[in-house]
Amino acid sequence: MAKCCIHCFTDSVLIEAASKGVVGNCSYCGATRVPTISSDTLFSTVELILYSLEVSAVGEDLVTLLHKQFGLLSPAVVRDAGRLAREIFGDDIAGLRYAFKFDVSLYSSQWLSFKEELKHKNRFFPRSALISQVLSPSASNSSFEVFLALLEQLKAPFDGGGVLFRARISESPLTAAQMGTPPPMIASGGRANPIGIPYLYLAENVETCVAEVRPSNASAIYVSEFVAIADLNLLSLTDPRCDSSVLKFEEQQMQDVLCFLDLLERFSLELSKPVLPDKSHIEYIPTQYMCEFVKSVANYDGIVFNSSFGQGRNYVIFNSEVFQAREPYRGQVVRTRHDFLADPV
Repeated sequence: MAKCCIHCFTDSVLIEAASKGVVGNCSYCGATRVPTISSDTLFSTVELILYSLEVSAVGEDLVTLLHKQFGLLSPAVVRDAGRLAREIFGDDIAGLRYAFKFDVSLYSSQWLSFKEELKHKNRFFPRSALISQVLSPSASNSSFEVFLALLEQLKAPFDGGGVLFRARISESPLTAAQMGTPPPMIASGGRANPIGIPYLYLAENVETCVAEVRPSNASAIYVSEFVAIADLNLLSLTDPRCDSSVLKFEEQQMQDVLCFLDLLERFSLELSKPVLPDKSHIEYIPTQYMCEFVKSVANYDGIVFNSSFGQGRNYVIFNSEVFQAREPYRGQVVRTRHDFLADPV
């Protein structure tokens, strides 16, 4: 029987199962001298996935769903994913197409109406279904508890002593004291923070933090290292589907879990996408609301999300006092690049 290994999966439950196998060579990704397990022994672990699907002529093949919706398979097995799926689920899946028995985009669809209500109708007492069904601790159903359990899986500890970066454009010299957040009375609204409530925006490397301030050629940039002075619990939205495990939930919770993953991916995209400065005070309101939920209800210290500029990650820290800025150094932008895509005719 073919053997799979810990590198074949992104799902933590499957990785844990494979880690208990015997050391050998993987039949799928080619890894050598790693814990391996017979792939056909994993069916009982993943069986609940089939309970949320039905055969459909207009659906997708199971391998695509395992990648795109369930986040189970690693890119390392992309070339041999079909064989691995057949070994796990049985040869009966060959040639079949599947669709969900429920709408996995339910909450992300509600996000659109939620945004419009916050921006143009009700700012402080929204009536959106997304509030009553998902974001309200007083919700009568179990969806709220499922949502918090999913967020718990996305917890990303950040150790004290860890270093992140922040950049500012300035022709005048800046000190470490000037590299942090502005005072509340002059803090403008950002993609995560409301006006008057400053959050600390950092990046994982210098290239990303410089790109995030959107400099032009010859701009003078000051960059500081920010050192964490305490351990933090952050919510990682860089890849929610692969960083969580749907296999840790019950069958009756699967609809909520997949809908929440779709919502979190949309939220992450909203945090990352550029917004024109003249529209930011309105367009940022929905993401500000969600960040306050993460801070005040889910009790996280900040959020990690992908930068729209390159491959780096951005960090939003709700309490700037947990980081200490080092004296900045000055640099100058020598080249910028703008990719242009024409609208279809």
